[in-house]
Amino acid sequence: MRTAACITAQPEITKSERFDAAKLPVTLRETQNANVPAIDFYRAVGFGLEGVDLSYYSNVDKLAGEVAVFMKRKLEADEE
Repeated sequence: MRTAACITAQPEITKSERFDAAKLPVTLRETQNANVPAIDFYRAVGFGLEGVDLSYYSNVDKLAGEVAVFMKRKLEADEE
């Protein structure tokens, strides 16, 4: 005989609260591939290429050749 699982309501938390609770050791930034000054800045302060997303923006942006670029930087212990 099966019994129904009891599901309790969980309070909603914000993305910021989830990030803080997780104590993630990295920070992630997103910019368009056409935003060369931003990419240069992120690289200069220690970010590396994490990935690209061809469908992150609208179809118009995709047709123009613009895609999302994700940059990641590991945080040092004193930055966490």
